[in-house]
Amino acid sequence: MPNTNKPAISVVMPVKDGERYLRMALDSVLRQSFDNFEIIIVNDGSSDSTAQIIASYSDPRLIVIAHSVPQGVAVSLNVGIAKARGKYVARMDADDCCLPRRLERQFNYMEAHSNCIALGCSYYLMDENDKVLRKAYVPTSDAELRFMLLYSVPFCHPSLMYRRQVLIDNGLSYSKASGYAEDFEFLIRLSKFGDFACTCEYLFQYRTHAGGVSKAKRGILVKDFSRVAVPHIKNMLNNQDWCDLKLTEFVEMSASKTTFKNKKQIDDYMRIFFELVNAYIKTLESPEAVMKVKMNAAEILFKKILIKDRFIKQPSFLLQYMLRQDSFFKHLLAGMPNLVARMLWY
Repeated sequence: MPNTNKPAISVVMPVKDGERYLRMALDSVLRQSFDNFEIIIVNDGSSDSTAQIIASYSDPRLIVIAHSVPQGVAVSLNVGIAKARGKYVARMDADDCCLPRRLERQFNYMEAHSNCIALGCSYYLMDENDKVLRKAYVPTSDAELRFMLLYSVPFCHPSLMYRRQVLIDNGLSYSKASGYAEDFEFLIRLSKFGDFACTCEYLFQYRTHAGGVSKAKRGILVKDFSRVAVPHIKNMLNNQDWCDLKLTEFVEMSASKTTFKNKKQIDDYMRIFFELVNAYIKTLESPEAVMKVKMNAAEILFKKILIKDRFIKQPSFLLQYMLRQDSFFKHLLAGMPNLVARMLWY
């Protein structure tokens, strides 16, 4: 007789050598205000005490899948999702933390918005010692999130919840061939089947590690990311005016901590950026959506060029581009108070 007591949510957590933070991550899920869930943890060939930590839990909601040899994140996610029984799949990493009402809030939102197939949330960045560093705000509307998806991952991916049936109906899974860009490539394909959204509530703590990825690994990451992003950008621009090298450089500047070396790089970056903005807003029907995308684009430029890259002494270099975009500049001025407030707060 089939089991009809299916959980509402399947939390899928891949882990490899995660002994340092695994217990904190698991506890943050098990202590949720919403309790109708299962946790599917995929131990991807760990060589530390990960298996022993998992074995110390007796909660029946915990389902363990163990790989004898590492298979990678994409395979581990696919194995976990294939085992899932919930209406929704909630992503989770083994070094992050859910705040107590994450599952409840995301479940309620998804139930109330049947057109939404993927939901993220705003989150806190924390360091290796659990110290909260700052808030990270994520745009909330489908229009803004899709614009950002042209060249970057708009969500904190481990904070996502999505509809499992959409994955089943459309044969969606993570691609191992995408390497470190498996989340980006997956979201691009997923975006064809419904709306994205993000709650402005802070429901997640995402851990950053000192030093980040190694220089060698970052090179591979950028290569993987660009391989996915460049065709996606070309499809939106619908022309061949930009060579792959320039578009790859644009993606690298957008998605990494790389800074501009000279004005020529800024010039190319902003030309591509504004071409993307103008091409994308032509696909939007709602004036409100157009305004949100333009405000989001303005915030990205201010943070990237005037703040992150310290071109404070030459603001005219940035503003000349905005002035050429009359409609863009009009929306920028109209929303400037909110833009400045949000940038200062976040």
